[in-house]
Amino acid sequence: MNHYIFSILISIFGFGICFAKSEKISIQQKLSQIETPKPISWIVVPDGSGRSLLVLQGGKVLIIPSILDESRIKPLLELSSEDMIVKDFEEGLLGL
Repeated sequence: MNHYIFSILISIFGFGICFAKSEKISIQQKLSQIETPKPISWIVVPDGSGRSLLVLQGGKVLIIPSILDESRIKPLLELSSEDMIVKDFEEGLLGL
């Protein structure tokens, strides 16, 4: 009985997925002059300023201002003098 109900549910949900509307999105590169090797996460600072933090696996945390201007990007934390990534595995700064 459970197999029969399961088959019906799969059929209903599968049929709905066939008619799902596809969306087109465009991606634009911003801040092309800033080196961002191995980005780990993008965090919006919850203070209402619109600033964000970009965490890089190599040990840097960059402050990204609300107005994307490459001259205004400053490091918040820089541990890149340490050899944090040796073999490109789960090493280095992996979160904030």
